[in-house]
Amino acid sequence: MDDFLLMASSEEEAYELRQRVERVLNRLGLKRNVKKGQWVPVQVVEHLGLEVDFKEGVFRVTQARLKICSKAATDLLWAHDWRCTGPWTMTGTRAP
Repeated sequence: MDDFLLMASSEEEAYELRQRVERVLNRLGLKRNVKKGQWVPVQVVEHLGLEVDFKEGVFRVTQARLKICSKAATDLLWAHDWRCTGPWTMTGTRAP
């Protein structure tokens, strides 16, 4: 099992959810990697390249994820030689 996020309305509920998950994993014969994951309840956490902020109710792209996406976009444009050479849209029609 990989990459899941639990949400709770209170710190107490978060600890209860953690205990439930640990019981289910144990029943299934699975062990979590104690070096990975966030098992102490927090209100701001990085998950899958996003900063999840439950206090403000927002998701933010991390700088690391932004750098990866920017490089991937640049590589894609250069691989297909889609550099901009004039006022054209991606459909091949001239932009107004």
